[in-house]
Formats: sequence, structure tokens, C-alpha cells
Amino acid sequence: MLRGRPVKEVINVLNTIVRRYGQYWKTVVAKKTFSYMDNYIFSKVKKHLRQLHSRKSSKWIAKLYFRKPHHGGENRWILICPLTKVQLLRISWTVLA
Repeated sequence: MLRGRPVKEVINVLNTIVRRYGQYWKTVVAKKTFSYMDNYIFSKVKKHLRQLHSRKSSKWIAKLYFRKPHHGGENRWILICPLTKVQLLRISWTVLA
């Protein structure tokens, strides 16, 4: 569905899914499950970026697309579009009820 699409479009589609999933399950799902989902999304995003830039090194991809989140924090592996500065949300950022 999103293969070969620009990173901005991928982030916009994934952010809506992440928000809805997090809001729906925040009352019953533990943080451990949200962490698992974040890791799964991260692995799929890495695969997408490797396919998008097949001739570039992993170091080049990481330098271009992964940064610290806008709200601060120590996690440097947040996907951010280099053109629009839109970032991919993490399900674990959802406030649990």
C-alpha cells in the first residue's frame, strides 16, 4: 500500500493508525504491549527506508531520517520527515487511563 511512497505520507498514515489504536486500547492494554507495537513499527519503517534508498548505507539513512522527538527525550530513533519535520508518534507515548 505504501511501498515507494514518500516518508511524509507514510508518517501521516501511520500516525492516524497509532493514535486510534492507542486511544482505543489505552484502558486495557499494558505498556509492555505498546512497547512491542512500537518495536514492530520501527522494524517495518526501517525495512521501508532500506527499500526506498537501496543504494544508501544504513548510517546515511539514520542520519537523514532519525532524530530526537520534538518534545524532548533521550530516544534518538524517532522517524522524522527531513522536509516537513513531521514525526512518527509512538504508541507508548499514549497516556494510560
